[in-house]
Amino acid sequence: MIPQCYLLALSSLFLLTPTLVSAETVTLSGKDYQMNKLISKDIGPGTNYTRWRIPEYPLNINVLTVDLNNPYANVETMQANESLGTTELLEHASARLTAPMHKALGGANGNFWCVSGQQPWSDLLIGTSFGGNVRNGKIITETNAYSDQWCGGPQATCVIACDSYKHMWIEPMHWKGTISSPKIPTTEVIQINKVVRENELGLYNNFYPATKVFLPVNQIDNHFVITTGDATEVYLKLVEAQKWTTGTSMRAIVTEVRQNAGNGNLGQSDLALVGRGGYAAVLNQLTPGDEITFDNGWTSYSNGQRPVIENLLQGLSLCMKDGVKIAEGNDNSYNNTSYPRTAYGSSADGKTLYIITADKATDPVYGTSAGCNTDVICDIAATLGCANLSAVDGGGSTQMLVEGKVINKTTESNPRPVANGWMVFSTAPESSEIVRLEFADTRLRVPPYSSSMPAIIAYNQYGDIVDDLFMDFELNCDPSLGQCEGNTFIAGRGPNKGILTASYNGISVSKEIEIVESQVKVKLNPILIDNSREYFVEVVSLIDDKEFNYDPTELSWTSDDPDIAFVDHHGLLHGLKEGSTIIRGSIGDFSDEVPVTVEIAPTPIIKINDWDNWKTTVGSGIKVNSWNGGNLGFNYSSPRLAKITFTKEQTLYSLPDRLSLTFTSSIPVKSIDVDLRTRNDSKSNTITVTPAEEETIFSAGISHTVDIPLPGEVWNLATYPISLYKIAFNLDKNPSYNGQHTIQLDYFGAHYNHYSSVEKITTDHEKTGSVRYYNLQGIQVDEKKLSPGVYIRMQGTSGRKVIISINLTSR
Repeated sequence: MIPQCYLLALSSLFLLTPTLVSAETVTLSGKDYQMNKLISKDIGPGTNYTRWRIPEYPLNINVLTVDLNNPYANVETMQANESLGTTELLEHASARLTAPMHKALGGANGNFWCVSGQQPWSDLLIGTSFGGNVRNGKIITETNAYSDQWCGGPQATCVIACDSYKHMWIEPMHWKGTISSPKIPTTEVIQINKVVRENELGLYNNFYPATKVFLPVNQIDNHFVITTGDATEVYLKLVEAQKWTTGTSMRAIVTEVRQNAGNGNLGQSDLALVGRGGYAAVLNQLTPGDEITFDNGWTSYSNGQRPVIENLLQGLSLCMKDGVKIAEGNDNSYNNTSYPRTAYGSSADGKTLYIITADKATDPVYGTSAGCNTDVICDIAATLGCANLSAVDGGGSTQMLVEGKVINKTTESNPRPVANGWMVFSTAPESSEIVRLEFADTRLRVPPYSSSMPAIIAYNQYGDIVDDLFMDFELNCDPSLGQCEGNTFIAGRGPNKGILTASYNGISVSKEIEIVESQVKVKLNPILIDNSREYFVEVVSLIDDKEFNYDPTELSWTSDDPDIAFVDHHGLLHGLKEGSTIIRGSIGDFSDEVPVTVEIAPTPIIKINDWDNWKTTVGSGIKVNSWNGGNLGFNYSSPRLAKITFTKEQTLYSLPDRLSLTFTSSIPVKSIDVDLRTRNDSKSNTITVTPAEEETIFSAGISHTVDIPLPGEVWNLATYPISLYKIAFNLDKNPSYNGQHTIQLDYFGAHYNHYSSVEKITTDHEKTGSVRYYNLQGIQVDEKKLSPGVYIRMQGTSGRKVIISINLTSR
């Protein structure tokens, strides 16, 4: 029977990986492309996250699909920090807004906001989102139909809204707001939480910072200038039990009226009105105790309906309506350029929400994505079932949040903070009852003879994830495929495919699993080792960029020269004596070989003290006079950069346990930079050494020996070999040091805890029973029957490896 390979415990999980589970054909700009589904995962009630890739285009697309019929899937506007004029990371907002029965599942960025240079708004409104913005019924900003229309006004743009029936509205809509009371006629509100121009009425609520002054302005040469003294301010408290709504009216009580004002702030009030010109005259008729009614909402241009809107974002333009692309919505200069894209769409019945992002960046896992225009986004969205769609802010703002993390590759090194966005929340009750299982992977593929545990996601009755890494399940499969032991699948010979079923407490899920031929390889190649460390050989197999780790004890091992190095029955590689050999491991029809070099330090410290071929580089204001035998003579003249660097690539011998540097400088040294590189870190890797805590500087005129931290883990053979590239001294800057100076490099030391540990024994005259010999398999050998080879020589509790080089016959 061919032995089975057992993967190491947690690394054996099938995780979400870029593997093709299904494909769609999508027509983009008249050309057919294959659109591959790489990831598909339900992340909460009614909410699915899918990653798609179009390799030929190329394009990386992320989609959140939300079933708004699900009573526990809610969409909400995210207003940065609950305050207009600020920005916030989506990840931070997700954590801030998550609470019991209000768990953030995912989301994306929202509309454009005012940035520097966009006069006149940027004079006073930086960070304020353009167009409409509503959060949970409370209006944040309106879609202005008057003096500050954005991007062509409400007919040229559209809103993305979800009403009180959880029905999506994606279309051009116009906003209107009014106030009224028995004392005043119905009067139109012009702007919300923004500026108040001459002869306008503005409203402020607590999305406007409480201590920030109101903004009555005049516009002069495309700039806003604050003016005061000609406005009336009316402060209000909501009538008890009233709540903010958009699409209906609400009542509030006047608490204070200030005439000839304008520079007040909201303070503790629920809302405030600021009127100028004729509007100030209207507000002047109010007195404390009066009740006013505020009514506002968005009305559809197409059918005249005014829904009760709970959450709303401003879209740039309507790009697709009833499955048909809108030419004017896709042809504007921003939409017809290949950018990173964020778009929001809905199904024809308005009960499914689509949140879509497309990247223009190179993802480290999924590859290059070229970006696209909105015409392409419409084609992709229509393929997924979307009927209506609007784009929002793209470019560097494009980002999708899934389970608390931004999962797409943005154009910047880190996702940027944004002014607003939409997030999907689970409002389900807390429950740990498991009623559904799903395989986390979109596709299950394993190497022959491997043993692994698939990643299973457990869900409760509401669709929330109970356990993202559920393990209390049992597997079953057809014997022709392999065998199952508890939650572990042991693959048979490949290639083969069949059905794998996971079950728990009467519930189960099944998925096809494929056994795929894959080369077994030693991960570390080549290997450098000494004679004191033992290395548990890492054996891997790659399928779909996923690494399977095999137990090396299940492979058969040989060595071309076992006296130099060999792998024992525990899967441990041993170095015995200086030299090189090849080790080979095999299982079934697969095998791999790797060169092994054994280097054993001959002394406890190997010094680098030959400095003749080292190059020197100095900062401006320092001039080298001489460089000989590690002694640098130089002139110090108030340098701008008080730094001296010594450079040469030099590989350190064997596997040092620690490093040190001994030097003397006639100028105090603040710190030392040492560039040390490993096989895993071959680029510049500077380690900075500073004086001990009780010191502030390396004093002048005395010898210092400083420890240099290793650039990796001592136990990890992947750290070695270590190469030294440069040593740089950061000198103290002080004009009083001007003049002639020296730095003496004594030596750079590589220190070894184990050295010269192989002792050659040519005779054996010890007859005491205190000395015992063991072969490397741990079997004691009578000292009178030792044959040439390598042994462990024990005396008392001390032991060391020795080479027996002659036959010791019985005497």
